[in-house]
Amino acid sequence: MRRPLIRAFGALAVLLAAPSAASGSTLAAQTLRAAGSGARSCHAGRLAAGGGVRTLRVTARQTGLLRATLASRGDWDLAVFDAASERLVAAGAVSGDRELVEGFVGAGEPLLVQACRRDGAAATARLRASTVAMGNPSLPVQREQLVSVATPDRAARARLGALGLDPAENGTQESVDIVLHGAQDAAKLAGAGLSWTVKVADLRALTATNLLSDRRYELRAAPSGLPSGRDAYRHLADYEAELKALAASHPGLVKLITLPHRSLLGREILGVEIARDVNVDNGQPVFLQLGTHHAREWPSAEHAIEWAYDLVNAYGTQSRLSLSPSSAWV
Repeated sequence: MRRPLIRAFGALAVLLAAPSAASGSTLAAQTLRAAGSGARSCHAGRLAAGGGVRTLRVTARQTGLLRATLASRGDWDLAVFDAASERLVAAGAVSGDRELVEGFVGAGEPLLVQACRRDGAAATARLRASTVAMGNPSLPVQREQLVSVATPDRAARARLGALGLDPAENGTQESVDIVLHGAQDAAKLAGAGLSWTVKVADLRALTATNLLSDRRYELRAAPSGLPSGRDAYRHLADYEAELKALAASHPGLVKLITLPHRSLLGREILGVEIARDVNVDNGQPVFLQLGTHHAREWPSAEHAIEWAYDLVNAYGTQSRLSLSPSSAWV
């Protein structure tokens, strides 16, 4: 009978707001073929076409949401880059037969679609890519701002809550932070008799600056003290690829799991079980650790996956790791 070490399961899901007044534009609908396969990271950067990698260049026809799917009978991963800057637009690395990736693009932006066959019997995969316009394309793009709205009493908080604006999940006893997505949002605040101060005048510009700073730090910094040694936040595809890699490199200790229910967007949700003789099912109780229920709670997913690395790294080498017959999922 197996003595399980720990089950670790990471439930990762990202939710995006539905586009308003959307109209679609098809960019690609074709079958890709790859004779070879390999356990590579499809979204880490551009790969040379050939073998298990297929690439396609397209151009976004409208500003909005890019949506790409890859359907096959095997394990294919999918990534989309800005062909000029090599910015990662969207990526997915689940283990099932359908990849779904989404990201924001601008009209005229050149895109590189990269599909990677990892394993499985299917040498072909069906790619579909399109863009969906967001809002009114005739209006100029407006800056997103982070503002602090004065809410000195319950009445003010009630008026703010009724406006349906985008909360930043931060506040004090006398204020609530809100993300304004343009002049219309500001007009709602004014119409409700609310006052506010601007904390960040241009969130997109600040995000770009922060990403550049993070990248520079990542390049010069030594590996972190985390179990994985990572020193930057992960994208969703990073979690998916790393969970698959953990299972592939430790087949007797780590088993990849796919939840029976998909995310709101239709994406598979992956996790891992970590236990001695992991592929034997004897009905032992489990401990469940979840990560990232909400899109803005990035650290919670980091906690889950770093614990998985810690369990794998410490197994068989450190006495602090219990071998009791209970299980846990991260």
